[in-house]
Amino acid sequence: MVDAGADRYVTQTWDGSPDGAESVGRALVLPGGDYTVDQPLLFWACHVLAQAGWRVVTLRWQWCVRLGRSSQLRRSWCCAA
Repeated sequence: MVDAGADRYVTQTWDGSPDGAESVGRALVLPGGDYTVDQPLLFWACHVLAQAGWRVVTLRWQWCVRLGRSSQLRRSWCCAA
């Protein structure tokens, strides 16, 4: 796991993605706040890209975990950035 934005987001290489020179290219998957890479559309997109030889890097927003689904808290966190 690569921790790029410590308190805001975490990036991670998708399991099964080829490394370095073996990959066709890189794909960065940036989900919205209410839809993660674990949900069906992005999960299968990442899976297919990795199977096709792409190095897939996903991003997970930390505020989704810390603040849950409280929209008022999320808005205040986003506006403070």
